[in-house]
Amino acid sequence: MGLFGLRRRRPEAGDGSWIYEISGEYAGDDGWTPNETIRRGWKVDHRGRKTGETFDNPRYGTPRDDFERLAAPNCPLHMFDDPPATVRTWTEAALRRIVPGVTVEWLKVLADPVVLAGEGPASYAPPDFGTAPPSRIGAAVPVGIGIRRQDGAAVSLWGVLLWAAVTTPDPTEVYVTIVPHLEAEQAEARLRAHLSEPEGRV
Repeated sequence: MGLFGLRRRRPEAGDGSWIYEISGEYAGDDGWTPNETIRRGWKVDHRGRKTGETFDNPRYGTPRDDFERLAAPNCPLHMFDDPPATVRTWTEAALRRIVPGVTVEWLKVLADPVVLAGEGPASYAPPDFGTAPPSRIGAAVPVGIGIRRQDGAAVSLWGVLLWAAVTTPDPTEVYVTIVPHLEAEQAEARLRAHLSEPEGRV
């Protein structure tokens, strides 16, 4: 039997909202759930009454990877040879620090990544790859993740994945972490803080 609840949406003023039947082992209850866990939906008015408008989700089923935003021509992660593989590697490294032994079963990039570089807080800006690299460069990637714990339980997690590379007189140090439940609108501000005081050394 599915879970019933309101999936987060920002409808136009006075346009009501949707109630969704959400089911499956990755059905989340923390404000986000992958689209594939939505079986069907009913539109309701501002009083919570059904309007008669319904839909059945043709994508309902097992969640899948979604790297569409990484394929966009203006995606700043094209500085890496394989952005999807890079983001998955960062994700797995960050999760190993939080919950050892988990397996990433699917990964979705939920909003456009942000990349900043510079020598310090006053100079952080999108990098110019035609010049000498600065001492600090980092990326923030809003993600949704499906993980399988060692006990077999399936868990969905969402937030912002943070990566930073800091060059000092010693070899470059790499840091990666995940900030759960951080909205995409806050990704750049959190990346600036991560570049200044990175955490999660790999």
